[in-house]
Amino acid sequence: VIVLAIEGEKAVGSARSVAGFNLFEALCSCKDLFSKFGGHEMAAGMTLAVKDIAEFRQRMNEYAEDKLTEELLTPIEPVDFVIDLSEVSLPLLEEMELLAPYGQGNPEPRFLVESPLAEIRQMGKENQHLRLGLCKGQALVDGVAFFAGQEAERLSPEFAIKATGNFQINEWNGIKKPQMMLSYFSQQESIGSFVLELYRSLRQEAVV
Repeated sequence: VIVLAIEGEKAVGSARSVAGFNLFEALCSCKDLFSKFGGHEMAAGMTLAVKDIAEFRQRMNEYAEDKLTEELLTPIEPVDFVIDLSEVSLPLLEEMELLAPYGQGNPEPRFLVESPLAEIRQMGKENQHLRLGLCKGQALVDGVAFFAGQEAERLSPEFAIKATGNFQINEWNGIKKPQMMLSYFSQQESIGSFVLELYRSLRQEAVV
């Protein structure tokens, strides 16, 4: 991502990259357009003439088209543990609560689970949230993803899902049960291919 602020005939920009795409090397391929630039693999800044923005955009798109791969565009979600749903229990979560309070220096543990789907349901007044029934044998845990209700149409109970997030104890009407707050989920190993296809489609529209 590159954001440019225009000041008269000059544009000053700031850029951020994804792991594996060397932003500084990408900018070096356009260095003749800059009055100054600098940075490193993941972040950089630059100054150039407004009249050269179109040329800069074209060169960067061509460079990215050549260097970006499906693997680089696949989101990387850091996790601490891989866990089977059969291992998730109220006693376990009560023990984990002893580690609180969480925050800087003491991050909340993040888990990865792979599970079939027993339920796919939108919730909230405007169906803006998503509830997934994660199941493994006799184990059933609700997975909740805020502001992801639109994803319900893309999911299918025919396939297992991989999900990351943290666990908490949900209490309702005096009944306690484990719940997973989802930060990422996917039924496709090749989600990067979708992102790459979208990027190329948008670039083609821009050229047209």
